[in-house]
Amino acid sequence: RVLGEAGSDEAFLALLDDPGLAPGDVFNHGHYEQFRRRLAALAQQRGYFDGQFEKRRVTVEPIGGTVDISLHFNSGQRYAFGALRFDQDIIREELLHPLLNATEGEPFDQQRLRETQAQLQRTGYFSTVLLVPELEQAEGGAVPLELQLFPAKRHSFDVGVGFSTDTRERVSVTWRTPKLNRLGHSQETRLQYSSINPSGRFTYSIPMSHPLHDILQLSARLEDNEFGDLDSHQKELGLRREIRKDAWIYSYSLRGLNESWDASGLRRENDYLLPGFSLSQRR
Repeated sequence: RVLGEAGSDEAFLALLDDPGLAPGDVFNHGHYEQFRRRLAALAQQRGYFDGQFEKRRVTVEPIGGTVDISLHFNSGQRYAFGALRFDQDIIREELLHPLLNATEGEPFDQQRLRETQAQLQRTGYFSTVLLVPELEQAEGGAVPLELQLFPAKRHSFDVGVGFSTDTRERVSVTWRTPKLNRLGHSQETRLQYSSINPSGRFTYSIPMSHPLHDILQLSARLEDNEFGDLDSHQKELGLRREIRKDAWIYSYSLRGLNESWDASGLRRENDYLLPGFSLSQRR
């Protein structure tokens, strides 16, 4: 039996539908202990911090060869999220708000805290994210939260060496700055050299309404290509906005491309203005 507010909680009802203990099964004490721990763990994850077992008994009947299990859990009330406390000067506070899934007044759910931590970590602004419920300071059925943010390293560098039949030997260097300022701007510069296909690309990213789901990118690219008797040189400037909604990614862009080429002594140069739109889904 589950008593208290958890008696109508969908997560508890789903657990009770499949406890791993069914009449007629051979009794396994490990399965019983596992179910009891799952019940207690779910209570903590869902905010039933006053929950306790009022009855916990296994009765063995040797003559009949049966076991009766009595497990009564009283969850008490479900706590809500309290005020979120944090003190940081790493990025502008407005950028944090879309990333916080633990809203004051909503029922406590550990999954919401994990999602918030994961989103904050994915921005690249922070080296460590700690989001801790302050249970000892719970008051009026609400648990305050403390958010601790530690800045990420200012710069990171990747160096690569490779070979392929298209580019032959090549080396590459990638320089990333995940946070240029308190507005959350970032940059990535990638240089790749091979005798056939040297290239360089610079991308400057600006968060718009959401640091992860709405990004404006400014880019510049230089690239040389050698295709047999055709030598091509490209210079490109681009503007692109990427918006993520649920599982879909929408993006629209505008690129200005200057391309010159030399084909066996025949030289040409053209300028292009290239608008673009894409719709994709990542699984």
